[in-house]
Amino acid sequence: MTRRLSVAAIIILFVGLIASRADAAAPEHSCEAGLTGDRRITVLDEGTGPDVVLIPGLSTPRAVWEPTAARLKGRYRLHLVQIRGFGDEAGINASGPVLEPMMGEVANYIEDCITGRGRPAPAIIGHSMGGLTGLMIAARRPGDVGRLLIVDAVPFIGTLFDPAATAASVKPQAEQMAAMMRAQHGQPKLEGPVADPGPGGSGPAACRTRPPAALRSRAGCGKPTCA
Repeated sequence: MTRRLSVAAIIILFVGLIASRADAAAPEHSCEAGLTGDRRITVLDEGTGPDVVLIPGLSTPRAVWEPTAARLKGRYRLHLVQIRGFGDEAGINASGPVLEPMMGEVANYIEDCITGRGRPAPAIIGHSMGGLTGLMIAARRPGDVGRLLIVDAVPFIGTLFDPAATAASVKPQAEQMAAMMRAQHGQPKLEGPVADPGPGGSGPAACRTRPPAALRSRAGCGKPTCA
């Protein structure tokens, strides 16, 4: 009797070890509807239907997609990505590279919570850096992308200002921009969205929505109209 109990105890212990290893290997994402957290991103899942992943641009929270989400969530299952540090605490994104590891987490989320659950590859909509993130996922993990829509995004933004630009030549400007963004952390934010004045607009609203004069003065953009 004692021997049988010992064998049973060993079997139970072995099964328990297998289960614990399986739990350790399980994805970090819970994949339940609502807010899903990870190290570099959080994802808000809402709506029903075909999957659409929306990725915001540099220094932009997921709230930028709210008007779009309001129109789509009745027909689509939306996955609204937020990159940590863009509207919330930066956490691990506060130092070191962000784009490459963040892209990996978005791709992992798609595999864990969409394609890995037997659903078709989602459409990805990305703005600016979010568009670049979508391009990177499509190039490196094409099975994770059903369709891709990029908004105001290019593979290398430096060529917009200088066709001969290289990573080394734009590094000083990138570092300056990063320093400016860090300095703005914790500063008061606008209470609501700034209206787009449209083509040729002027006045305070136009000045707030246009890029700095140094960026607008490149060939073909005309003379700056805001101070």
